[in-house]
Amino acid sequence: MLDSRAVFKWVLGLMALLMQNVVWGHEFQGEVALRSVARIDGDESRLNYAGSRVQLRYEHHTRDFSIYSEGRFRWNGVFMGDDPYSQNAREAYEFSFDLREAFARLPVPGNFDLSLGWQQVVWGKADQLRILDQINPLDIREFVLLDMKDYRMPIPMVRLNGMVDKWETELLYVPTYTPMYFAEAGSEYAIPLIPDAPGLRELPSVQYDSIGQGASAGFRFSRAFQGLDIGIVGLYARDYQPVFSQSLGMDADGPYLGLREEHHRYFMAGANFEAPLGSSYILRGEVAYVPARTFMLQGIAEGNGLERHGEVTAMLALDYTYQDWVFSTQLMDRAIIDWHPGMMDEEHTPTFTVSAQGINLDGHLETRVFWATMPVTDDGSWLQIKNTYLFDDHWAASLVMDFLQGPKDGFFGQLKDRDRVGLEFSYRF
Repeated sequence: MLDSRAVFKWVLGLMALLMQNVVWGHEFQGEVALRSVARIDGDESRLNYAGSRVQLRYEHHTRDFSIYSEGRFRWNGVFMGDDPYSQNAREAYEFSFDLREAFARLPVPGNFDLSLGWQQVVWGKADQLRILDQINPLDIREFVLLDMKDYRMPIPMVRLNGMVDKWETELLYVPTYTPMYFAEAGSEYAIPLIPDAPGLRELPSVQYDSIGQGASAGFRFSRAFQGLDIGIVGLYARDYQPVFSQSLGMDADGPYLGLREEHHRYFMAGANFEAPLGSSYILRGEVAYVPARTFMLQGIAEGNGLERHGEVTAMLALDYTYQDWVFSTQLMDRAIIDWHPGMMDEEHTPTFTVSAQGINLDGHLETRVFWATMPVTDDGSWLQIKNTYLFDDHWAASLVMDFLQGPKDGFFGQLKDRDRVGLEFSYRF
């Protein structure tokens, strides 16, 4: 996670530099919420969140520059006790702060804007699926149970936006590597990356601390043609999903298989589109091609147990609008080029989603239902139902339910005993 003290020093230094001889205009927004979430599975039923969330956003605009900053503070009283969570989990999650963004935007010659600082960048047209949306790592302390915007992690970057011959152009450079944040061992949604088995040793992870080792860069060009929106992207980065190289070793207990976490380079080229079909339908699509991504093998027959293969991921979606409701279906598949049975990943991993979201009760009740399933690979399904009642412009109450099903070794099924229901009261100002 980000070092909050270093972040604040950076932000304050930038603000001090920009404040010289400038008249300020301020925008301040915030949200305070009380949240309670409980696991609802039989003998394992228990509270896993009972606390508060405070989210503050500050914006500041002048003719010469703008500053955007947002932070989130969370307190979870469940971690005050000794059981059932680990000491590391209690220390990490009783009190936590995470930066949502902190950057300055300045105009530069050529009708461009330059953004410097911690930012979130969203590419593509998919809903709750990551195909082209690969810029920011994720904080998955709660697995897949939050909206994507809530667990996307900001990273420091230099970003240039502008128009070039009717094309919206975006260039970005990320100087450092920030890994994905997995849940702490001994917490509610901890997923061990290496099984605790005899003969296995976890070796020190490979680090990417220097700018050259951790840097990534990308571009996006998009344009609208009489209702048809298209986008073209390219990204050169390190994979957030880890792979583990394998090596044989010997110690006092005998031979062992050592596993070392690594994050390899890849280049991704992709495109997306969105097109209206009449007055009620919208067709969306995305495709991403990676010429060489690193995959793990089931054994150490050759080399270090890793291979490079091409990968194609594609998504096609159809949205239907009826009165105040939008109904969506998405079909996505990832295919590994030159796949063989010795690989740990499946040749195809299709995912199908259905969602509905709408407004009722004269705009007071917002409802969203989202269902995702991976039937071909037998990875199970996930159903989320969320209702938010808006009492007025400030007060709201939300009820969220999550249900996961499938085999215990499946993507969703591994947490099938983590079904939950949550209630939150919030005040926005």
